[in-house]
Amino acid sequence: METEITYRLEVEDLFKTFKYWHKINKSIHLVKLFAYTLFIVTIIQTLLKAQGELWSKLFVGILTLGISIISLNLFVYFFSFLVFRVNLPKDEANGILCEHTIRITPTQLIEKTLVNETYCNWISVKHLHELPNHLLIIFGVNQVHIIPKRAFASTSSYQTFYEMTQQFIEQSRQTH
Repeated sequence: METEITYRLEVEDLFKTFKYWHKINKSIHLVKLFAYTLFIVTIIQTLLKAQGELWSKLFVGILTLGISIISLNLFVYFFSFLVFRVNLPKDEANGILCEHTIRITPTQLIEKTLVNETYCNWISVKHLHELPNHLLIIFGVNQVHIIPKRAFASTSSYQTFYEMTQQFIEQSRQTH
């Protein structure tokens, strides 16, 4: 049981998945939210114990710190988006914005481009995620295969590919 798909990865595919990347890191955002909430509770307790002029100084300091933290997070988000946009590959010789052929077998995923051929065992897949227009096969923080759904002739051929991929991942996890 094997199948193969060939497609061309375009700039808009990268942008759509980059935006998704920020959305799926909700666990990181939830940890930050928990830390901020704990921080605010601690501040409120401190303010309730403070008297007079000390209270207003603490309040201004805490407000300034909160605004600084929010500003830093916004800066990091927009800076990372800008760096991503500036560092986009300009030609096909980079192995990203070019034709990709992905073959899936019961033991591995094989990706071929103009510049490389990659073999990945199914056990190394961390997550399989469907977006409205893409399938992401995530191996880790820095390695993901982006497969546009437009590469498939029909919804049923996409569904077959997806189910086979899911089956191979599950079989690999059961044997290890």
